[in-house]
Amino acid sequence: MAAQDLAWPAFRVALSFTDAELDTYQKVVSQPRCKASAWYWWLACVAVGVVPGLLTVWLLISVGAVTTDNAGYAGLLVTGIFFLGLYAPRLLAGQSRRRRYYDSFRSRWEGAIMLVTPRGLTFRIPFARAAYARGAIKRATLEQGLVLLWVSTTAPLAIPARLLSDEQRRRMLSLPPEPDAAAQPG
Repeated sequence: MAAQDLAWPAFRVALSFTDAELDTYQKVVSQPRCKASAWYWWLACVAVGVVPGLLTVWLLISVGAVTTDNAGYAGLLVTGIFFLGLYAPRLLAGQSRRRRYYDSFRSRWEGAIMLVTPRGLTFRIPFARAAYARGAIKRATLEQGLVLLWVSTTAPLAIPARLLSDEQRRRMLSLPPEPDAAAQPG
C-alpha cells in the first residue's frame, strides 16, 4: 500500500436506507445467475394458462353454457381469470413480504455507524461489530445511488451514496487494492 493511500483521514457515516435504496440493493443481490430463454417463458405461459383455458372453454361449449360464436371471448375471460387467480396472491403477499424484509433490514442496520479508514471498514451496530480489511474488498461500484463494496461474490455491502460527500465517495470507490505490479507476469 502506497504512503499516499494512508494519508487521508478516517471518516464516519451513520447509515440509513430509503425504500428505493433497498429496492436497488434487492435487484443487485437477486440478479439471476443464468437467464432463461424467451422460449421457456412463452412455452410456460401456454402450458400454464392457455391449455387450461382451452379445456375450460371446450367444457363450457360441451355443456351448452357458451356457443361457438362467443367461445373466443369466453377463452380470454377464463384465461384472464386463471392468471389473475394465479398471480394476485403472489403480488399481494410480495408487498407484505417486502415490507417485512425492509423493516427487518432497518432494525439491524438503521443508525449503524461505519468507520472508513485507509486500512478498511468497521461497522458498529448495537450488538455486533464487523471489520473488513482493505484487502478483503474485491471490487467497489456505484450503482443507482448505492456504493457497493464486494467482499464476496454473492452479496455486497451497500452504502447509500447520498450519505457521502464527493470526496468520501471517491475514497470508498478506491478501497479495493490495486493489483500488485510485482505479481503480474511480464
